[in-house]
Amino acid sequence: MSCIKNELVGPFRVEDGVKLNSQTSCQFLEDNFFKQWYMKKLPARPAAPNPGKPLLVQQLLCKGGGEAQITGRRTMARILIVGAGLTGSLCAYLLRRELANKLQLVIWDKARGAGGRMSTSRSPSNPNCIVDLGAQYITVTPDYAQKHKNFYDELVAKGICKPLSATVEGMVIKEGSYNLVTPQGVSSIVKHYLSQSGADVYYERHVTQINLREGKWEVFRKSGSPENFDIVVLTMPVPQILQLQGDISKFNLRKSQKAATGKLMVTRKTVEKSPTTQLKNRYQIFVEDEDGTPKNEAIPASKKEKGTQQQVTAKGTAKKQRRVVVVGDSLLRGTEAAICRPDITAREVCCLPGAMIKDVTDRIPKLFSSKDVHPFLLIHVGTNDTARKDLPTIYKDFEELGKKVKELDAQVVFSSILPVDGHGTRRWNRILDANNWLRRWCRQQGFGFLDHGVSYWYDGLLARDGLHLKKPGKHTFARRLATLIRRALN
Repeated sequence: MSCIKNELVGPFRVEDGVKLNSQTSCQFLEDNFFKQWYMKKLPARPAAPNPGKPLLVQQLLCKGGGEAQITGRRTMARILIVGAGLTGSLCAYLLRRELANKLQLVIWDKARGAGGRMSTSRSPSNPNCIVDLGAQYITVTPDYAQKHKNFYDELVAKGICKPLSATVEGMVIKEGSYNLVTPQGVSSIVKHYLSQSGADVYYERHVTQINLREGKWEVFRKSGSPENFDIVVLTMPVPQILQLQGDISKFNLRKSQKAATGKLMVTRKTVEKSPTTQLKNRYQIFVEDEDGTPKNEAIPASKKEKGTQQQVTAKGTAKKQRRVVVVGDSLLRGTEAAICRPDITAREVCCLPGAMIKDVTDRIPKLFSSKDVHPFLLIHVGTNDTARKDLPTIYKDFEELGKKVKELDAQVVFSSILPVDGHGTRRWNRILDANNWLRRWCRQQGFGFLDHGVSYWYDGLLARDGLHLKKPGKHTFARRLATLIRRALN
C-alpha cells in the first residue's frame, strides 16, 4: 500500500492458491498495483517521461506531472518508505537507481534491524553462528529466472547468494527450477539493497498516525516529533496498516465491483468503523466477512445474521438462552466487557490469575449446574504450564481436562497458547509444539480450536514482561473471543 500525492493506493487481495514470497511479490505488485489499477486511475497524459524506466518510477513521474515536479525544481521530493524489509529495500533501490540524486529517501522501521520477515538472528558469542527466522532459501523458477535475471545475477556475482547444493528433507524441486541460499543470512539481501539505495535508514521508529496537512503527509511515531513527506510508501503487513490512526484511517477499503479481478479499490470516504479488507494468506487471523466481522474456522457459522440472540418459537414463547462460560488464566482479564455485554445474565468470564491446566480442570464443575442445557465453553490456558512442565505432562493435563468437559455435554473450544517474548528459545518451541499437538487433539476429540498464531508477538502486542498483552493486544484478543462466541451461538 502506498500514499501518493494525497491518494491512498492498495492493498490488493491475494487470490486462493497464490503464494507470495521473495520472488513473486514484485511481480504481484506490478500486475495488480501498477498495471490493473494505477494505470486506470491515471488521467490522460502524454507518454511516460522515459519508457526505459521501471513501471514504478514511470507512475510516480506521471502522477506527479513529470520529473520536474517529482524531484522539484527548488527542493527535492522527500519520500518515506515505512518498513525495512525486502519490499521496502527493493523499492528504495529501484527509485535511487532510476532517479539518482533527484529525491531524498528515508526509511523507517519499528524493529531494531533490517529484514522484516526475512530477518536473521546471530549468536552473541559467535557471530558466525546465524539462523534465518524467515525464508531459508530462494527458489528460482524458469519464469522468474528470465524476468528477474539481472537481480539474481547481481546477487550471485556479489556473493550474497549462491546455489544450494545440499538436500533439504521434504523439499520439492520442480523441473527447471533451482534454489539459492544466502551464506550471511537471508537478511543480507535486504541489507544489500538498503546500502545501494543510499537511503537514510532509521530503526525503532514505530509509525502510529498519518495526517494530510497542506498537500504533505505528516507522519507521527511513538517517540519523537512528527515529520512531513511528499510521498509515503507503506510496506508493512496489512494488519499493521489497518491499525494506523489519523487521516489515513478515514480511507474506506472496499471491494471492487469487479470482484473477479481479485483486487480492492480504495476511495477516500469517511466511515464510522475501522477499514476492513480480505486476505487469503498468512493473515487469515484477520480475515473479515462483508459485514466487518472476523471469520474463524473453529466454529462453522451461518452467513445469515440473526436479529437477536434470543429466539422465539412458533407459539411465541422465548427459548432460554445458552449459558456461555469463558475460563482461563490472567490473559482473560479485561475481556469481560466485550464477551458479556450482549447478555450479562447468561455469560461469565472466569479469570484465574496464575492458573494452570489442572486448576481449570478443578474449577469446571463449579461453573455449571444441572439446569444448563448444552452450554458453550471456551478455555484459554497453558501459558503458565509451558514455564514449569514438560510437554508430556502438559499433554496429559489437557487430556484430563478433556475428559472433565465431556461430562458437561457442552460445546467446547480451546484457545491456543499465546506466544511469549524474552523467555528463551526452549519455551518458545514448547509453546509451538503444544499448540500443534492441541490442534490435532481437538480435532480428534471433536472440540473446536481457536488458533491465534504468533501475530501478537510479531505485531508488538505483548507487554514488557513478554507474557501479558498491551491495551491494543487486549482489545484484539477480546474481540476475537467475543466474535467466536457470537458466531457459535448463531
